[in-house]
Amino acid sequence: MRVFKIKGEKAHLVRVYKVGGVNYADFVKLSNGEQIRGVKVVREKTKNEKPVEKEQAKVEEVVQEAVEEVKPKEDGYAEEEVKEPSQQIVVTSKDSQATFNYPSAEFDKFVEENKLNPVMVDNCIEGKQKTHKGYEFKLKD
Repeated sequence: MRVFKIKGEKAHLVRVYKVGGVNYADFVKLSNGEQIRGVKVVREKTKNEKPVEKEQAKVEEVVQEAVEEVKPKEDGYAEEEVKEPSQQIVVTSKDSQATFNYPSAEFDKFVEENKLNPVMVDNCIEGKQKTHKGYEFKLKD
């Protein structure tokens, strides 16, 4: 387990990821378990450091060098692409059939109410699997 100091508090590194060519990291504070998300990873060069090729630089090494917190909305990192309901999805079970705009809050509510796994629902929509908990999902063309 790697421990880092962020704003004077010790934190555990949970994951490192890249968005738009910029490295970010998520941490969990050791003192209270609070999550710190979207920390921009910055690497500072030292005087004696030689230039490093991209393949050689590991993301974990970058995190060890220096981190600075970034407000997600200021940097545009946490803003998800919002899709307009442009398609219809037909949900079929052996008892009934329903049609929803996809994606929509109404469809998300249906998935939640029926205790469906959103990943499995996406697999059905993409054609990777046929059904999930007796439901079949087909996009209308």
